[in-house]
Amino acid sequence: MDLEIAERKAFVDLLIEQIERENAQIAATRRR
Repeated sequence: MDLEIAERKAFVDLLIEQIERENAQIAATRRR
């Protein structure tokens, strides 16, 4: 159970990191 929660948290952290990176790219593109 605890392992499953930890895995889910790691997956969510990865998703958030990916979304933030994409948002940064979109923001950089809009500035040009």
